[in-house]
Amino acid sequence: MSPTPAGQPGFPSRRIDAGHAVPAVEALMQRLAPETSRLVMAFVDEELTGWLNIRRNTSALIAHWGTLRHVQTHPRCSGRGIGSALMTAARQIARQDMDLEQLHLAARGGMGLEDFYGRLGVEGGRPLAGRPSLRSRRGSR
Repeated sequence: MSPTPAGQPGFPSRRIDAGHAVPAVEALMQRLAPETSRLVMAFVDEELTGWLNIRRNTSALIAHWGTLRHVQTHPRCSGRGIGSALMTAARQIARQDMDLEQLHLAARGGMGLEDFYGRLGVEGGRPLAGRPSLRSRRGSR
């Protein structure tokens, strides 16, 4: 896979290549567990073009909450509906497979992500460490 353009939404502010990405992906894969996590991937012509991770909160008080992590699509695939398809699949998996009632995520502000998530029914919440906290407007279940 070629390096990603620096600063693209969903990607770090610096260029990365397989040498940077592979260890991060391997660490993510080691944390996957059927009880608490799902990795949702998007492919176009057998090439990985996006992914996200759904993690169940392990605290008994909020075990019905999930967190979306690593919501990323390759920049060259922008505007092709891949991010929307990932988010739709995440909602379905969270409800049907993981029995979650709420999904939470944090996104970098000022990257145009608020508009993207807003079109999907996600709304901004209280800022957390300079980043907007987003939650779904679409009711649980």
